[in-house]
Amino acid sequence: MSKTYTAKQVAQALGFSTNTVYKYLDDGTIKATRLGTEGRFRIPESEVIRLLGAQGKLPAPDPVSPSPTAAATSPTPVPETSAETIDAAQSILHHVSSPDLFDWFLGLASVFLALTYFLYPITYQSVSAQSFVGPLTVVKLALLPSSLLLLALDIFHPGRKLIWRVLSHLPLTLSLTALSFIYSALSEHFTAAFIFPLAAFAALSIFWYRSAFMRFLCFILVFQLSVIAGFLIHPEPIFALDITIQSFNYLPLVLVGLGLLAPLFFGLAWLASKKLPQLLPLILWPQAVTLLVLCVNFTANQAWNKATVSLILGTFTLLLPFYQSLTSLSRLTRIQAMAAFGWLAGITLVGSILVYVTQNSFRSLLVNQASQNLNSASQVIENFLDDSVRVLSVISQSPLTPKLIAASDTAASQTQLSQLVKETFLASPSLRRVTIADSVGTPLATYPLPNTSPANLASQSLANQDYFTQSRATGRTVVSQVAPPTITDLNPTIYVSIPLTDSQGQFAGAVIGSLDLSRLTQRLSDLRPDSQSYYVIADTQNRLIYHPDPSQIGQPAAVPSPVSQAVSGQSGSTSSYTADGFLSLQAFSPLSRLGWGISLIQPYSSAFRFPSLISFGIFLVTLICGSGSLAAVSQLRRDRS
Repeated sequence: MSKTYTAKQVAQALGFSTNTVYKYLDDGTIKATRLGTEGRFRIPESEVIRLLGAQGKLPAPDPVSPSPTAAATSPTPVPETSAETIDAAQSILHHVSSPDLFDWFLGLASVFLALTYFLYPITYQSVSAQSFVGPLTVVKLALLPSSLLLLALDIFHPGRKLIWRVLSHLPLTLSLTALSFIYSALSEHFTAAFIFPLAAFAALSIFWYRSAFMRFLCFILVFQLSVIAGFLIHPEPIFALDITIQSFNYLPLVLVGLGLLAPLFFGLAWLASKKLPQLLPLILWPQAVTLLVLCVNFTANQAWNKATVSLILGTFTLLLPFYQSLTSLSRLTRIQAMAAFGWLAGITLVGSILVYVTQNSFRSLLVNQASQNLNSASQVIENFLDDSVRVLSVISQSPLTPKLIAASDTAASQTQLSQLVKETFLASPSLRRVTIADSVGTPLATYPLPNTSPANLASQSLANQDYFTQSRATGRTVVSQVAPPTITDLNPTIYVSIPLTDSQGQFAGAVIGSLDLSRLTQRLSDLRPDSQSYYVIADTQNRLIYHPDPSQIGQPAAVPSPVSQAVSGQSGSTSSYTADGFLSLQAFSPLSRLGWGISLIQPYSSAFRFPSLISFGIFLVTLICGSGSLAAVSQLRRDRS
């Protein structure tokens, strides 16, 4: 049986008062076992050796009986220890301590939360965050060192004086509080609900530093209530279930029920810790699993801040039932603790660099893919126009067409013209309507027939349309700018006008085809990198020819914008915000043959979804390896010593 010592023997060996030793026993700095519920503390020899810093400093105590009666006998007097031994013991007590479980949760959660803001800035999510770029930069620069300061002081200077607690907790409190207010100002209340409990308990830990277990239980309760309130204010879809739509009528009732369950779980965990600790895993682990499942959901939605907090909290909640066994750091010297802490920082740094390099590599890959998609889209557009010109040229090259136009006042000629435009339309995969006009721009035949009478059709002259006048003046095929239809109330479109000449070479009229942009949409949709990406095309006058929102067609493109740069002959890629306020990767290129410009817009959240999942996976591996290396290096150095 291993040797044990009483609190009085250890107090004499360390040069402390017995009350001081009992205080260290109460807060967990000194590890001991107790004989019965009200019996004396028995401190094992390994713990005494750790406190003294060397073996052989204590004389062998009398054998101790496990019975309460034997434990009550007077201990063998212990010789007075030397000043060197007392100084060594005090140095160990004040510079290497059992880590405060809750402080380590706050520190690690804040460290990895800070890293997410460096690797995945929230300005990538919404343009509204741009107004907070300055405060966000200050917060993320302050969050990382303040969280590392908390961890360092918890290991190397676990003081109980108020000044040290203020020094270790106040910077982190201010950083987290500022971050939660920024999210509230951005109306992202659900995200703020994840950050605010961290700030509140970082401040509370300045004054309440005992019983890390109870602090953690209280934090879980407040965190659950805060998240429920944040979700009620700003609901978000969970996995594929859009709770805000599918069960909106029952949402308040469900949230109230969850709010009542939170205090119930808190009360059960507190009672179990006092009466039946074996039940703690049954109470805490379902909550931990729920947090880890939510972490998966937030990771899939690229909500890295919420995913990080959920992961750290879920992991620590899994460990919470065994909080009394987390003493490995308390057995290290300062040098050993610094080496283990250095390994944690080093692996975290290497992992962060890997994430950064991975993101840049994927960005280059996405830019190259966007350029290839633009080239393919340009070819599709040119083929689309070429098909239209080729089909319309069948009419323009027929010597019969000018004769039918000259005799258009006869029913037979009119019938033949109508049949001609119908056959041309049916042979074309890209035309919305085909029209034949005479030399003064009067429509003679059109197909499909508009909802108007022949008399009204004849009155809708094309003489003032640019594509008709240019075709008549130049004698060449003209592709128009985007223009509203003159015959129907359809959406604006592009017109292809081919002149018709008679046997003497005189202008006899024109065959005009309006492009069916909906069919172009189908072709371009096949070239989108993902379902949320889209193309924008503008003509030489910088008016939108193609846009997923039909109401935008014919409207001027914003200047400056990627598509306007493409119209001016530039090509490249950039990251900029769309009209709806989301950061997007926008590649652009000119359509030199037509003088148009095309831009491919990929929302950042969808374009970088898969790369971000990979890089966040590296981030999680870094977290696990960093924590694992901390434990491994601690064990190896302790074994070596």
